[in-house]
Amino acid sequence: MEHRFRIIDYYNHSVFHKRVHLQKAHTTEHRINNYRGSVPNCTTLCKIFLADRGNTGCDCNYTLSERETRKEEKMNKGNKKETLYILGGIVFIIILGIFLISSWKDNLLDGKSIANIGSFLPKSSGTTNNDDVEIVLTPKQVNNGILEVVVNTNTHSVDLSQFDLTQLATLEYNGNEVKPNSAPKLSGHHVSGSLNFKVDNAINKFTIKIQGIPMDKERTFVWE
Repeated sequence: MEHRFRIIDYYNHSVFHKRVHLQKAHTTEHRINNYRGSVPNCTTLCKIFLADRGNTGCDCNYTLSERETRKEEKMNKGNKKETLYILGGIVFIIILGIFLISSWKDNLLDGKSIANIGSFLPKSSGTTNNDDVEIVLTPKQVNNGILEVVVNTNTHSVDLSQFDLTQLATLEYNGNEVKPNSAPKLSGHHVSGSLNFKVDNAINKFTIKIQGIPMDKERTFVWE
């Protein structure tokens, strides 16, 4: 009993026939069980073919071990690609984290708030009675070295256009006296805006004095 297998030589592009005799299956090495007439399985047939191929003059060098080697090479290439993708993602996350931390620090330094800003409540002086002016000051924040203080003025009888807060207001802190860089222009009876003072750093204790606006010669606003 014999089977005929058609084998394709992928290197020489030629086709040849090889007879594999099943009598070899009678030996214990190529037999599935002890039954004398049993047929070898696929793996056994491959072994028979590879063992006999050396005597056929076939120059086909493509063996099972080489197939496994190529498969391993492909798998290794795939693993290398996955590793590169993972490393690239990690590097991207690290760079993004550094950028976000740097931006956060810059914003923190550029926008320093007064310590305990929530504890600095509005301070008021004067009333809206005849010949009097009510002035309310509310500190906000230190931004780029500028202290912002919101000012509101209200009156029913005094012409405010005659007063210039850049000349009449003074900030005192840590032994320093500072005039406003800018202030709202007073006019009419109701004015609101920002008094801006240049300071060296964040401050938590300071005094603002305003002179010459009736009815008080000097108004003092203190935050501690």
